[in-house]
Amino acid sequence: MKKVLLTLFCLSGLQVALAQVQFNPKIGASFLKLSGSTANFKNTTETVETDFSADLGIMAGADVRIGHEFLFTPGIFFARNTTITKFKGDSLYTGNELEDNLIRSSLKLRTMVGYKIINQKNLKLLANVGPSYDFILSVDNSDDKIDFEENDFNGGSFNLDASVGLDIWFLTAEVGYSYGLTEAFSKDSDFQLEFDSKFNTLYITLGIVFGKGVKE
Repeated sequence: MKKVLLTLFCLSGLQVALAQVQFNPKIGASFLKLSGSTANFKNTTETVETDFSADLGIMAGADVRIGHEFLFTPGIFFARNTTITKFKGDSLYTGNELEDNLIRSSLKLRTMVGYKIINQKNLKLLANVGPSYDFILSVDNSDDKIDFEENDFNGGSFNLDASVGLDIWFLTAEVGYSYGLTEAFSKDSDFQLEFDSKFNTLYITLGIVFGKGVKE
C-alpha cells in the first residue's frame, strides 16, 4: 500500500511539474551594433573615428518557461548578424574612409527570470531579465575592405538581457535587448587598431507556445 501511495504521489508531482512547463520555439530579427566611437593605432597616439551600426540579422531558437506567475526561462538561440562598419581618418591605413559589413554568427545561451504582469487565460504580458553568453561561431566580411578575422575577437561575450513578451492565445511575441559586458575584441589580435567595444543587440521574435502551463 505504501508503495502504491508513493507511486501515486510521484506521478502527481510529475504531472504538476509538467503542467508548469511551456516550450516556445521562436524566430525573428536581430540588430547587432558595437559600442565605441574611436579606435587607437597600436603603439601610437593616432586615433580613428569608428561607426558600428546595426543592419538586419536573423535569430532563431527556443526557450522553456518553468513556473506559474514567476518564471524561470532557460533558452538557446542561433543568430547571424550584419554590422555596418566604418572607419574614418587621415592615415594611409584608412585611406580617409573605409566601409564594410562585419558578419557574425553566434550561439546564445541565456537564463532569464520573469514575472507575468498580466496573467489572463488568453492574454499574458511578461517581463524577463537575466544573464546570457554568446559563443562566436564565425566572423566574415562581405567586401574584404576591412580585414577582420575570427581571432580578432574574444571567443564569447557575457551579456545582461531584458525583454518584454506578449502571449495571445498560442502565439507569443518578444522584444528584448542584450547589453554586452565583455569587450568584443581580443587584446592579442594582430589587427592594427585597438578597440574598446562591446556587443549590443536588439531583437524581436515571434513564436508558438506549446503547453498550457498551470490552469489559470
